[in-house]
Amino acid sequence: MSRFLLLVFFVEAIVYVVAPTYDAERTWQYVRELSAEQATLDLHLTSPRDPQLSYLPAELFPFVPPYTAEEMGLRAMEFPHSPLWNCRILDLGATLTATGFLQQEVGIVATLYLPEKGFQGHLYDTRPGQELFRWLSYSVTPPQPAEEPPSLLIGYRTDHTFVTPAETLVPRAGLPPFRYPLGREDRAPNRVGTFEDALGRNAWEFSWRMLGTDVLYHTVRFPVTLTSLLVPDDKGTLIFVPTEEITLMGTDYPAYTADGGVACTANALQGRGNPRS
Repeated sequence: MSRFLLLVFFVEAIVYVVAPTYDAERTWQYVRELSAEQATLDLHLTSPRDPQLSYLPAELFPFVPPYTAEEMGLRAMEFPHSPLWNCRILDLGATLTATGFLQQEVGIVATLYLPEKGFQGHLYDTRPGQELFRWLSYSVTPPQPAEEPPSLLIGYRTDHTFVTPAETLVPRAGLPPFRYPLGREDRAPNRVGTFEDALGRNAWEFSWRMLGTDVLYHTVRFPVTLTSLLVPDDKGTLIFVPTEEITLMGTDYPAYTADGGVACTANALQGRGNPRS
């Protein structure tokens, strides 16, 4: 039984679901089952290529709808777990280690994203091997040792020729900092997640095709175990909101269906077998 990684895209939200292709269990429609809706989709598997960057389409990001499955994959690259814009992050996490210990962590990360034109500058104006961002991290839990300065991580633009996504700088008293390169599958101590889990994958490592459409009402991360959540309002003030009032795309999303769903596409992707980047 074949399995696909289904990516469901909508405006600026992505849900990643690994699911079998059992017809009896699916709630979405195959492309072949669509009628008038199919006319609004771009089902092309190939498109003209950028003359300088052959792994990108000739049409410039952020593209013009209707999007191909490949263009949706490239748009998804802009929204990994770790934001690609200037910000401060309060990062909370917990990992069950191989020995059964619950490792809980809270950190503050100051992010400096360098491309002047945002993600478009990331794709077109940043050369492979050139800096993309800097993360300055300070641990709250467990407490950062007083004698240990915050850690600095530098992220780089990668492609098929430059495949080192980042390196961390380790301070040394009286000496230049030690530069430690990070691989995409490297893990921090006592963590299950890898570096690429935080930063995502490059869309051009895959071939893309559209399987069909669906309407979502919940995501795998939609809160169901708490009665309320602490979230910022439109002025940035933190307030408690009843869980039942939290909608999938927020209150300002303009394209909800009549029954409160979000129209999406389901896309399949397959690794191209090229060097990891």
